[in-house]
This record gives sequence, C-alpha cells and structure tokens, in this order.
Amino acid sequence: MTGSRVSTWFSNQQESSVEQRVSMIQQGNEAMRSDLIVDSQPFVRGIVGRMLQKNGVEQHDEYSIALGAFSDAIDSFDPQAGVPFFKYAGLVINRKLIDWLRSQKRHTSNTLPFASIERADGSSFVSSIEDEKSSRFDQEIEIEEELLLLRDRLTGFGLSFSELTKHFPRHRDSRLTCLRTAQTLVSSETLYRSFEIKKQLPMSELSHITSIPLKTVQRNRGSIILLALLLTSGLEVIKYNLMMFSRED
Repeated sequence: MTGSRVSTWFSNQQESSVEQRVSMIQQGNEAMRSDLIVDSQPFVRGIVGRMLQKNGVEQHDEYSIALGAFSDAIDSFDPQAGVPFFKYAGLVINRKLIDWLRSQKRHTSNTLPFASIERADGSSFVSSIEDEKSSRFDQEIEIEEELLLLRDRLTGFGLSFSELTKHFPRHRDSRLTCLRTAQTLVSSETLYRSFEIKKQLPMSELSHITSIPLKTVQRNRGSIILLALLLTSGLEVIKYNLMMFSRED
C-alpha cells in the first residue's frame, strides 16, 4: 500500500473491530457481511493485484474468486486460533488463487514445455517460482494485516491514521521527544498494561518519569500513542528505523 492508499483505507473503516464484525456475521448478521466485504475491497484488490502484477483487477476472474475466498474466511475464522482475521483471510485468498491458477495452468500445460525442466536439486523451475511468489505474498499479507491491526488499535483510542499523519510533529527534536516518551511507556509493563486496558495515555506518569513537561505530553498525545503501538507491532522495518532514530544524538 502507498501512504495515500493506507490513509484512505484506514479512515474509511467502521469503528468496531473486524473481529467483532466477523463474530456478528457468524451469528447470522448477513447485512454486516456485505458491509465488511465492501470495506475490505482494497485489501482484496491488493492481494489480487500483486499476484497478477497489474492494476484494475476488478474485471478479472481472480478478483471474484478472491472475494468468494474472503467470504469463506469470514465463515471459517476462529478467534481462538490466535491468528488475526486479516492475516487469516489473506492466507485463505492466497491459497485459493494459487489453486485456481494451477488448475488453469493444467488446462494449458501443452503451451508450457519448460514446466518439466528440473533444477539441480530436482525441483522444477515452475515450482521454484511458485514457492518464491508464495513466500513473498505471505510476507506482504503479514504487513498488510499489521497495518489493518494498527488501524483497529488506533480506533480503540479514538484516533485515525489519516489525522495522525497530518498532525505528526514536523521538527526532529519534537519527534524524538515523542518517540522516547513512547519507548518509556512500552518499557514499563505496569504503565503499558494500564494503557492497553483503559485506552488512555498515562500522561502525568510519563511526564514525571521522563521530566518532559505535562503540556508537551498532552499536546503530542496522538503521536505518542501511534509510536507506542508501532513499537509493539509486527512492522519490523519501521521498528528498526525508530530504534535507529532514537539512538541519534
């Protein structure tokens, strides 16, 4: 996702968490199924577009198959499995599309004479390419799922991704202050547990611990929350960059 697509996608979501919506659909709320599928179309299009390596996939058979797989994922999702919904749905869509593309390949196998060529280890070139693509798709799905999870977590604090990106501090020193405040929050098990449960930033406590003026913490509340959630997310590249930035003098 590009920055603009992420902002649009995050800001257009309903406030209830996706897992709650899936639960209500599984209990028989079919109207909510349609809403969730419509809301999730950017996610589905992204998976299909990467697989086909093209934009404007809505008219392709693969897009219809992916939407059907997304609906199937709603029905089969089990929150007790410990896998977030969008990660699970992405894997269901990915596998469904790969199965479908393989079935299409079998119908046109006569036009692919290189398919039987083997590598030195005995595997075919085609299977090697498919394995590489599958691994790459899984990684991209994980990133997309983490972004969606971040959107849901921000919603719990009454924040939106698009608004936070607009008001994030412009000056380096201010950004560093916010980051170090967020790191202090994350490093305190007691404060962070309270932060997650109450959905409130412990501003007075953070001001006391960091010696940062309370007004500064209050003014940057949203940015500190965003950074704290990023630091506890699975977005490893972003976390690494934040760590390196925090080490700058």
